[in-house]
Amino acid sequence: MQSKAQPPGGLLRALGLLYALVAFVAALALFLYAIPFLGNLRFLKRAIVNPTIDLGPSAPVVWAILVDCGLILLFGLQHSLMARDGFKRWLVRNIPGGLERATYVHASNLTLWPVLLFWQPLPVVLVDLSAVRPLVTAIYWAGWLIVLLSSLNIDLLELWGVRQAWSWSRGEVYASPPFKESWLYRQVRHPIYLGLLIAFWATPQLTAGHALFAGCMSAYIFIGAWFEERDLVRKHGQSYRDYQRKVPPYLPALRRRLVPHPRRT
Repeated sequence: MQSKAQPPGGLLRALGLLYALVAFVAALALFLYAIPFLGNLRFLKRAIVNPTIDLGPSAPVVWAILVDCGLILLFGLQHSLMARDGFKRWLVRNIPGGLERATYVHASNLTLWPVLLFWQPLPVVLVDLSAVRPLVTAIYWAGWLIVLLSSLNIDLLELWGVRQAWSWSRGEVYASPPFKESWLYRQVRHPIYLGLLIAFWATPQLTAGHALFAGCMSAYIFIGAWFEERDLVRKHGQSYRDYQRKVPPYLPALRRRLVPHPRRT
């Protein structure tokens, strides 16, 4: 049962819900945009988005590397800082608690969209797997499918802040429902990250720019997951330590005994 709080006024309620919905729509659009961006997807021989990871205006190599690294660093710093419990506590002292998650999603959108829109391609091919293009392409799509299913497993509306904003608009203090152990989280602790890692690296032609993107974002994922798990251990204690012991982080184990998984927030 949800606790009651003082409901916001009519105008503030409407603005808060709009604020959360805009964050949700922008995040969903970003998710959809990233698929043709990373896959260099074309329609009628033209790139669906411009630039893509490998297709777009050329720039001097040094400048391209500086721009690309700067864009990824900006996103990584924002994502890591705002995901920490200390920052969340500071944030809810300054904004309604029900809008904290939506604010995080807005900030993530504002730092990740520039990565996709202002990326500087470095199209020098490092590894060519064109001979097995259908197989690599299938793996690429499998990665995005894992991301999608993992997000649905943990409730996309909650993940992107809509449910929290809806409860706040009704004068309720949002309480996450008990975790229901889904099949993906029984296999690995970070299925979303696993799907992203697959999508980042599965390409028929690994260019210098693609390797830069995939390498930097992979490093961020591993570092971010380490901090995330430290927060989860602090929050859930022994129950999460048991989950860590039984369920591997990224690659499924063939045999193990499962334990309940505390809900992520």
